Amino acid sequence: MFFMAFFNKRKDKVIDLTERYVKEKERIDNIRESMQEDSSSESSAPSSPGIFGMFGGGTPTPSVNTTGDISDAEEKRKRLGNLAIGFPLVDPTVPVQFFTSYACMDKPSEYTLLTPQFPHGPFSENIASARNSLVEQAQKEGAKYLLMLDTDQVYPHDTLTKLMSHKVDVCGVRVHRRWMPFDPIFLRGDIGAYESVPDEEMYSGNLIEIDATGAGCLLFDMEVFDKVQYPWFKLDVQDGKPVGEDIYFCSEARKAGIRIFVDTSIEVGHLTMMEVNRYLHQICKRIKPKKEIRSL
Repeated sequence: MFFMAFFNKRKDKVIDLTERYVKEKERIDNIRESMQEDSSSESSAPSSPGIFGMFGGGTPTPSVNTTGDISDAEEKRKRLGNLAIGFPLVDPTVPVQFFTSYACMDKPSEYTLLTPQFPHGPFSENIASARNSLVEQAQKEGAKYLLMLDTDQVYPHDTLTKLMSHKVDVCGVRVHRRWMPFDPIFLRGDIGAYESVPDEEMYSGNLIEIDATGAGCLLFDMEVFDKVQYPWFKLDVQDGKPVGEDIYFCSEARKAGIRIFVDTSIEVGHLTMMEVNRYLHQICKRIKPKKEIRSL
């Protein structure tokens, strides 16, 4: 019964996201029709920029970077705004749940959309190379901020709004891992001696400071990458144990004096054959397996 209720709740969430996407598409279509009708008018009332005032207000219109041919980064920054959004794609397709949630996400009127500059699918490079490619492109574009979004996740519509409001160097969200015990990666300490953040902080809804987290959804101030040595993301081995590219970046960033935060009020669903989140994590904690499965 508990699992049935869990799956029904996930199903309702997907339906809700789909309905929001349809409404957002209708809203954008209405705006376009209104703009066409008013095209002969030379003036229009200014809109309130809200949280995205630094980028400009209005309907999101991304400029997609696929060639990497950048002639004037400063001019592009003025024209396209200060934000780049990057998908570290290594697969040839993305889940519809991701696409729907991204389409419904609150975004500024102008931003640059980035994907890795190498083939996706069987001939793709690894995830570390994908993330490094996004950073390099964001630098060439003259972006001030980079929002890195993994494409196997489901995002609340106000994800970017909340992240931008904190004005910190690196800010993440709560993402549960896709395998047992489905815990979020909120760590304090150093590689080889990390300890997980207590549940009281993890689910507090507050902005908390940590030493390492996953890179599935991170907002970066681009100045961070001037302080950390390239490669920023690297699949490493330390003391005979594998270290993921996200933990490697966080470790190097902390050594450079960069502070890392997570907004625990933002829960991003992690997609497998089902969405992994706090509820499934609580189920696993009740099961209490004899040997806990953990990995960085």
